[in-house]
Amino acid sequence: MNEPTHDLQADVAQIIADAIAAAAEGLGRWLEQPIEAVQIVTLPSDVPGLESTVSQFGRETCRCVMRVKCAFSTTSGAEHAAPPAAAVSAGKFLLAWEPDEAAWLLDHSLSEVPESRSLQDSALAETCNIVGCEFLNRITNRIRSISHVEVTLTPSPPHVCHPFDGDTVSDAIDNLGEHHDGAPWFAAGLLQSPGEAASTRIAMVWCPDVWDRLSRLVDGPADGPIAEPSRPPGDEPANGKDV
Repeated sequence: MNEPTHDLQADVAQIIADAIAAAAEGLGRWLEQPIEAVQIVTLPSDVPGLESTVSQFGRETCRCVMRVKCAFSTTSGAEHAAPPAAAVSAGKFLLAWEPDEAAWLLDHSLSEVPESRSLQDSALAETCNIVGCEFLNRITNRIRSISHVEVTLTPSPPHVCHPFDGDTVSDAIDNLGEHHDGAPWFAAGLLQSPGEAASTRIAMVWCPDVWDRLSRLVDGPADGPIAEPSRPPGDEPANGKDV
């Protein structure tokens, strides 16, 4: 697989940065608090020094995870449009909080913080659903606007993980790296309300072949048939069906 050029990487990185900003806006509406996106980074996962950023999503945090599927189809000229390709794994989307940060978020998203963990988890999952959809929708809308390809990024239902449950950013990077040619791409940001110590960490670990395809779409309109990203061994749809 050919790596995108430096200029192309910058273009895609800007789309991702805009999507993280959109996620911050969505979180702000949900919490009725001003939320800003800070410390945005988009890098291949094999660059030196990335460990310090990944460590912010360590096992001591509470996390919410969504698996993301991706599909492509042409949109120019309906009579010549290619049939939609089967959805394949695009990677994993994660939110993470330290325990006191999760408590702050629950306090601002609910009129009364429930004692039941299941109800708390439901609120965290809804937060992930809102933030994740804002993030993914901004990416698809931007790419659709500059290409002749219909890009669909579809998340699975959010899954809340507590300390030592696994499903960290490192897990996602390692898993995708084992089954794909090339290094997964890592995008992350810190969502924070001005004057507040509590933060929400946002990350997306991209399958390298899907990232490469998105990069080529940003480079210019696609010509000819659409190359479907490969489905790695064991990449079964969540809940036994495509999501």
